[in-house]
Amino acid sequence: MKYKTGSSVCTDSGNDNRREWNFATLHDLHVRANSVLRQAMLNERYKRWRKLDSWCGFRSLADFRTAQDFGQVSLPAAGNAVRLVVDLYNELLWLIDLAHFPEDYEPPSSYSMLLYELHYHLGVAYQHLGNHGNAVKEYSKTIEVVSISKNGCLAGCLTNSCLMTPIYTRRAFAHAKLGLATSETSLDVYYRFLQAISEGRREGGGFRQSVTSEYFA
Repeated sequence: MKYKTGSSVCTDSGNDNRREWNFATLHDLHVRANSVLRQAMLNERYKRWRKLDSWCGFRSLADFRTAQDFGQVSLPAAGNAVRLVVDLYNELLWLIDLAHFPEDYEPPSSYSMLLYELHYHLGVAYQHLGNHGNAVKEYSKTIEVVSISKNGCLAGCLTNSCLMTPIYTRRAFAHAKLGLATSETSLDVYYRFLQAISEGRREGGGFRQSVTSEYFA
């Protein structure tokens, strides 16, 4: 079976490693993907993950690959481990992208769950870096992966609550960090109420009138 040749990989840090997706067999792909996944998990679980200002053995995914090729892979000591985790999960998503496979290829039933896990963990890594915008995007992708298609469930279910709860919780936190609640493009009722209070205080007692006209007209 021949597989399509892909384009180069760009890491989150902006490094373009110019590596092509040119695996000859699924076994070769599995070996590579499992190797990257193990390294991502090791860095992800490292005790000092949150200390983002410390030294790290790998400055980029390219450095990791070089060390990996020579059998010199070691755990980074601190926060750059999180950046490496981001690069590694992005590479994993690139490796298993169905765009690289023949059009008639059918992924296993566990493929969707793998995408769920990768996007979720990538979102967590982005949050640890304070990159809440990308975290929101990854959590949204995670929700899309495990959402039941319209009319797909006889009971009328729209989502799998067991899988959705942690995603929605983390995405809500990321939205809060981004300050979207105060965005002019997404004003909710609670924010409008607080805004009316603030405007009323600034205008010297016009709070009751502003609230009444806004919500009880």
